[in-house]
Amino acid sequence: MKHEILVYNKTSQKTPKKFIVQTILKILSFLKLKQPVLLAVLVLKKTEIKKLNSDLQTDGIIVQLPLPLTIDRLAVVEVIAPEKDVDGLTAVNLKRVWEREPKAILPATARGILRLLDHYKIPLNGSRAVVVGRSSLVGKPTALALLNRD
Repeated sequence: MKHEILVYNKTSQKTPKKFIVQTILKILSFLKLKQPVLLAVLVLKKTEIKKLNSDLQTDGIIVQLPLPLTIDRLAVVEVIAPEKDVDGLTAVNLKRVWEREPKAILPATARGILRLLDHYKIPLNGSRAVVVGRSSLVGKPTALALLNRD
């Protein structure tokens, strides 16, 4: 499987170290994606994100969070096309998770937690779970994903 990874951080303009790229490849392998993936990790203006939305070579978009305080995170995230929202942070994807829609994109950490629970055959029906934290990227989606499993 071929993975193309474009990593660009406009604020630091530094290429990531080799171990970061290897980690991303391990994550992609763990998720068992069946097709080549082009990930763009970006801190960009809304106009640049709109270009990526229409770019057929870009399969997914991740906005590097946290953003500087001068940038409205919600305004930037909502520009991402829901089908390219890798982190599942757009209002459309959050609603899909809430409604248990099959098209819902669950953030990677929450998805990984569910995969681990499945792998070790840990039953969730009737169980109580404690999720420490309430971030939009980890805590809230994980809690919602666990509720959706019961």
